Order: sequence, then C-alpha cells, then structure tokens
Amino acid sequence: MSDITIILCCRLDGNENSDLKTFFQSFLEQSSDPKKIEFLIKLDKCDILLQKIESIIRLYSTKFSNIKYIITERFRGYQDLHLAYKDLFKISSKSSILYWVLSDDVVINIKNWDQKVLKIGANYGSDYYTIHPTLEKIKYKHYLGEGTFNDFMECYPIFSKNWIDIFNFGNSVFTDASTKIIEYILYKQYKINNSLFLPRDQQPILTRKLIAKDVGNSERFDIIRKKELYKLLSYNEIYSLNHIAEKIYKKIEKEDNKKILSIIASSENIENIKKFLDMLDQSSSEEKLFEVLFNIPQDKKIKQFISDQKKSRKFDIKYIETSHNYFSLNIS
Repeated sequence: MSDITIILCCRLDGNENSDLKTFFQSFLEQSSDPKKIEFLIKLDKCDILLQKIESIIRLYSTKFSNIKYIITERFRGYQDLHLAYKDLFKISSKSSILYWVLSDDVVINIKNWDQKVLKIGANYGSDYYTIHPTLEKIKYKHYLGEGTFNDFMECYPIFSKNWIDIFNFGNSVFTDASTKIIEYILYKQYKINNSLFLPRDQQPILTRKLIAKDVGNSERFDIIRKKELYKLLSYNEIYSLNHIAEKIYKKIEKEDNKKILSIIASSENIENIKKFLDMLDQSSSEEKLFEVLFNIPQDKKIKQFISDQKKSRKFDIKYIETSHNYFSLNIS
C-alpha cells in the first residue's frame, strides 16, 4: 500500500547527471515512512548501461512500498517523456494519494517531506490540487533564442490523484509548464487557486544534482526543447489545456455543492433547503454560488462553512500576463 507514487524516466548512457543510487538514498533517509512510497521507472532498451540501473533498483527494491520498472524502445527520447508517464500511471498503486514526476538527478533534502506534503493536501478543502515543493519557477520568456527559458530549476509539481486522473500528464514533455497554464486558466476564468505551497522554512524539498548543464548550445536545448515549447503554446495545445481546466473546475464545483447540500440538509431547515435548491439551478459559477449562499438565512455552522471555503481559496499567486499568450507566475 502506497500513499505517494514517484514517476521517472532513467537513462545512464550519455546522461552525466543521472545518479539513481543517490536519488533512492535521499528518499530513504528523508522519508518518514519509505514503505508508503512507490517508484515507477521507465528504462530505455538501448541503454548500454541498463544492467547497472537494474542492479541499483534491486538494491533498493525491498526498502520502499514498491519499485516497478518497464523497459521500452527509446522512441523520440526526451520528446516522449510524457507518454512514458502515462504508461507508468496505468500500473500505479490504487491507494496512492499523490503523484510526483521527477528526474533521476534529484536529491530530497527535507526530513519527513512525505508527511508534510500529505498533510497540506489533506487539510485543503478539495481533492483537486497541486503542491509545489519549491518557490523556484520555470521562467519562460517572450523569446526563446538564448537559452533563457530553462535557466532556472524546474518546479516539479506534485499532483493529487483526482487532478492527475483528469490531466493525465498532458500532451507535452513540459508537464510542469502545462500545469502552470492550467493553474492560470483556473485562476483567471474561474477564480480558483488550487496551487498549494509549503511554508517557506520547509522549502525547497528537493534540489538537482547537476554535473553537466543542459543549457547553452546543446542540441536538446536549442532544438528539441524550443520546438516542444512552441508546440505547448500553440492554439491547439492551449485549447486542450483550457478543456482540462474546465473539467477540473466542474469537478470542484460539484464537490463543493455536495458538501454544502450535505450541511444544509443536516440543518433540518426545509425552507433553507428549498431556497438553496431553487437558486442553485440558476448558479453557473463558484463565485455566484457563494453570493447565493450569503443571501439565504442560515445558521452559524453553514455561515462558518462558507467562510472556511472562501478562506481555503485565498489567492496567493499573482499571474502576470504577457504578450502572445506567454505568461510568468510570481509569488506575492
């Protein structure tokens, strides 16, 4: 039984940054309960150092809830990482609450990180959310020519199970950037902020152990990443992410309505229930829903519930719009 599923792709041949042993060891040392953590790994059939990776996996196989790996063709490599994530998700534990996509050069550096992220998720008033383990952001610029958009550490968002059921890692290798666009749409169109952050003194949970920098004039950086980023910001991709955001919003709205109806029903005030149901039929957004609720005579517990819901949706992220559908995120 696992609470958290870690998903990653690992390759040793030609990847100086790969350090799977240090990766596993940091999880072992910093997790409060390693037996509640599952690892799902995609390996390349053509990796000449494949056996070495498998030996490291065997070394740690009994120390966690589960370590599974699949060996497939490399296909397009970096460009197809998100397809590997989708395949790995299909074999993940049904008991997992959180999903985290990482790279094999990551080191966990906060003790009991697993308890902390599980707690912040459990305390949030929805089952649809992301947790950001660091305040560092990908800073995609308006231009893409000088290696600027990957000069900063990736954000590595943690996904709730319900969020990933809808998102399914998107259609781009940039799962973190796709997530930021969805968060932006949820905020701008629906006034919902489901981006959760740990307190500043508990950040960052992780760092990257980089030996070779994947920036500058490398082929992958200058050609593949640039191409994939342009694709992500294309009309079709933005349209697709808008659709995902809308589905998440509808799930959240249904979730909230169910909670509110349950509380109102338990109040045994028939008039309140009738008024609420009549007005709910005319409500088309969460903002309007709260307006409806405040206009109904209610007892203290209902008022408190509404107040708590609004507080849990407190917006602590400022979205800065830029030209040509590009944007950056700033923490206030």
